[in-house]
Amino acid sequence: ERPLRGYTLTELAADLGALTDSLGPCALVGHSFGGVVALRHAIDHPDRVTAVALVDSFIPASPGGATAGSGGDGPRGADVDSIDIEGIQAWEHDRRRSRERTATSGRPGRRRRRATGEQILLGGTTVLSDLRRDSQLDTTALAELRTPLLCAMGSASPFRSEVEALAHRFPADQCRFEMLDGGHALHLDAPAELAEVVTQFLAGGPVDHCGLPVGGPSANGSKVSETKVSETKVGASAQGGRHG
Repeated sequence: ERPLRGYTLTELAADLGALTDSLGPCALVGHSFGGVVALRHAIDHPDRVTAVALVDSFIPASPGGATAGSGGDGPRGADVDSIDIEGIQAWEHDRRRSRERTATSGRPGRRRRRATGEQILLGGTTVLSDLRRDSQLDTTALAELRTPLLCAMGSASPFRSEVEALAHRFPADQCRFEMLDGGHALHLDAPAELAEVVTQFLAGGPVDHCGLPVGGPSANGSKVSETKVSETKVGASAQGGRHG
């Protein structure tokens, strides 16, 4: 529906809490900012989250303050001057490349509709001003989180350093790190490989490659053993917008 407002981390985590309230303890899979929402929910309700799989997720940089005249109660409008232009351009480039890899000749209309939807989201809602106002995790609470974590990253992700920085925050015996061939949109670039890694992690299989090796992750990633998807029960998937 792309509502006009309601995109702060607090509000998104509350939405996720309401969505999963009747499920009991469950695992969460979050892509991009959806992973931040999943982490916030795990911090707020550690007894309700059994594991969190982060797919090219990272903690956004602290906002630099809103532009004068950009109110938080209406469309972002004049907020454009304080948008992280480089970050958006990197995401747009990666998004286009991902779609080129997966698109067929019969799908140009669908791609155009998606682009229009994203333009409406960014230009007609408070999503950007909301996230600048509230998109940060409590680092102290994050350090105290004991939930098992997976950090999956694309080898060509434009956010590689940010994803690595998030993975480095957690102990090796808590966080499994996997690098797969692809960009930010791993669910489009490497869907089968990502599904295999996530399902093995959620099935509680042995963690052979914990944390990040000294000097950063291997460019080739880690090979995982076959996992039967039917044995894994995923409670919910957290998303932060179409690309998150």
